[in-house]
Amino acid sequence: MKKTISFSKIIFWTGAISLLLVYIILWAEMIASPSERTGTDFIAFYSAGRIAQERGSSKVYDIDLQQEVQENLLGFSIIDNQPLLYNHLPFLIPLLKLIMQESYTLSFSIWLLIQITIYGVSFYILAQLFPENWTQNNRGKIITSGALFFPVFVSLLLGQDTAFLFLGISFFLYGILRQKDFLAGGGLALTLVRPHLTLALALPVMIKNKKAFSYFVGLGAALALLSFGILGIEGTQDFIRILTISGEGTWYGMKEASMINLIGLMSRTFSFLDPSLVQTIGWVFYFISIVILFFFWTFTAKETSSLLGLSVIFSLFFAPHLHYHDLSLLFFPLMLILVSRKLSLRQEKVSFVLLAISFLLIFTKSIPFLYFSFPYTLLLGMTILLIGKQGITQSQNPP
Repeated sequence: MKKTISFSKIIFWTGAISLLLVYIILWAEMIASPSERTGTDFIAFYSAGRIAQERGSSKVYDIDLQQEVQENLLGFSIIDNQPLLYNHLPFLIPLLKLIMQESYTLSFSIWLLIQITIYGVSFYILAQLFPENWTQNNRGKIITSGALFFPVFVSLLLGQDTAFLFLGISFFLYGILRQKDFLAGGGLALTLVRPHLTLALALPVMIKNKKAFSYFVGLGAALALLSFGILGIEGTQDFIRILTISGEGTWYGMKEASMINLIGLMSRTFSFLDPSLVQTIGWVFYFISIVILFFFWTFTAKETSSLLGLSVIFSLFFAPHLHYHDLSLLFFPLMLILVSRKLSLRQEKVSFVLLAISFLLIFTKSIPFLYFSFPYTLLLGMTILLIGKQGITQSQNPP
């Protein structure tokens, strides 16, 4: 019997292929332009890898050496507070040391392939959380629309390490929802690539699952020891210095006014305020948000998927440091909302929602007001859905 292709399937794959082609073109344009490819965040990772190769891993956080590598790459001098600092956790340094080549373009391409592979593993893990009665076709379309989620592409375009964070949260969610304690604790430990996001996510295991929390503490301590072993005493002091500079938010590349979080919102709305005051207010609300999450997890009877979604949203909005590529994590509450039937959508429509959001994010990126307001609207809308009604039906086997 001859199979017919549905109109909705044609629409979906036309949209997905269109997104993919746009991403390929944008990547090709970026990597072909010397000014654009060296203007991405990857230059910091490249600097770290090259310093580790030539001067030793303990020297990676030496700001003068980072500036020297970047000046050699750019071919001109930059002022003292202009190098894009490598302020990420030390346990990525062995990988950066291994893969960086003399060619910046080749190094960027290798890094891209690693990030794509990690995202692929993440989406495979997340696919195991879909309701059992969902068809393979719909699961595949949801994974495809997730892989094409616009902030995911932005993280790849910038050469960020967001994929590691994404993988950590994928393991974390799977471990919590499927009662796999080691995976929950191990995934949470991997989120330490963004330690300011980890605390909010640590609450569920600290409150509800002591065994998973013990795995997190143990693996986190192992990563801390590994980091100290990589850096030594002097390197650790350099690392702490860079963290202090990053916390002040005044160094080149920090761009607090462009952040998609509470600090960014205050910086743009109350531009007359001293940046240090905005930082202080942001940190105060960050810790208040942890208390609010503690209340939700301890004193409400909401299902675990809703509480996990709220934890991710709170960790994003109240995080002291959050740029557009970190909005990749919006996929998690979106997925939890859609697969737990908090919107009355048939399963075949879920992938269209994710695809449509990517198109809207692309469209709004070129419109300053919408560039900031649309992600905030998404965060608010998802928060309302997660705090509101329970899933439509328990028979759908929600995560």
